[in-house]
Amino acid sequence: MPDISHANAVGHSMQPAERLDLLARLLRFDNDVHDIGGLRVELLNDMSSLEAVMQAAARRQLLPAAIDQLRVKGILPPRQSRRAAKDSLLAQLTDLDAQFKIRRSALGGALHDIVGCLNKADIQPIVLKGSMSLISGEPEWRFQRDIDFAVDPSEAGRTVTALRAEGFRECDEMDRRPHHLKPMQRNDVPGIIEPHVKLAGTRARAVLPDDVLMGTVGHHAWKGLSYRAMSKAGFLLHGLAHHHFQNRGYIYGTVSLKGLLEFAHCISGMQETDVLELDALSGGHPRLKAGLLLWCALAKRLLGVTLPQGLITSNIVENHAETVSIRYLRGQTVSPFAGVREHIVLTLLHAPKTSLASSVVPSILDGCHIAVWWSHETQRRNASGILTND
Repeated sequence: MPDISHANAVGHSMQPAERLDLLARLLRFDNDVHDIGGLRVELLNDMSSLEAVMQAAARRQLLPAAIDQLRVKGILPPRQSRRAAKDSLLAQLTDLDAQFKIRRSALGGALHDIVGCLNKADIQPIVLKGSMSLISGEPEWRFQRDIDFAVDPSEAGRTVTALRAEGFRECDEMDRRPHHLKPMQRNDVPGIIEPHVKLAGTRARAVLPDDVLMGTVGHHAWKGLSYRAMSKAGFLLHGLAHHHFQNRGYIYGTVSLKGLLEFAHCISGMQETDVLELDALSGGHPRLKAGLLLWCALAKRLLGVTLPQGLITSNIVENHAETVSIRYLRGQTVSPFAGVREHIVLTLLHAPKTSLASSVVPSILDGCHIAVWWSHETQRRNASGILTND
């Protein structure tokens, strides 16, 4: 039986043993009784199919989400069931699920320590990405390799001092990046921590500047501590910018299924005020708007999400989402030049004539830079969500 114990395993492209199509079906929001019955038959009558789904999930950091859906949809027997105990693969999945919950609890405890020690230094960190799920508890299947939070650059020195006093030490093998300080770790924490001094990486900030996101940040309380967080709309766009632009999903004409699942979870619960804020935040940034509407269409097509009222995608965007979906499920990407061309077409739908140059030129330059200087394979995997930084 293939080893599926590494939830953050990586690889070069879709492997023959993987079933991305079945994984996407399993993760859909709109399964009816007939769909679930068909999945149950296909996954449990032929255990190699279940193994293939778990392989695909593990390499994309989606193993906890896949196990969660197996249980929610009645495909994986309840914990401690006799069937799970007798079946090696089902027993392994049940054990991995328990390990994941223990790991998540430890990360939540570490985040509480971090916010607490920073509060003592008169710092209220902005909790980022999946770390927010450690506070809210939603989605409970969210897997993360690190804890992300941001502080003002002027607070960087005090942040490091406070974290050292809390037992954290810099990771010798990891470097500081332009948007975050040197990662840190503590022996009892099953992951690293990344103190950001900017909310996102360079390519993400090009489409969604930090000052725009900062306008969505508010103050919150958690277990006697104080932290800051973005609004739901800001959080969603921050994640989109990270996966689609920072990790170059648009360059390779692909999508991160992990990122899309988190996007879908967030957008499915949005109210009218959230949609209005999304429109206001993305309206002045045509490249971001193009990415937002594409991901909306992808969330509908790949994951069966019902979009909230006010989010409308055009036929051109829907057709492109179909192309990207088919490509993704086949484990395929396109060349940087082809990806940039596709992105420019979508961007021009949302770019006023006065901003064509500022909308298109950055995409062309990024695509040329990748095509000339970078090793494609690592970038393709990153863009497809097989190797991610969060």
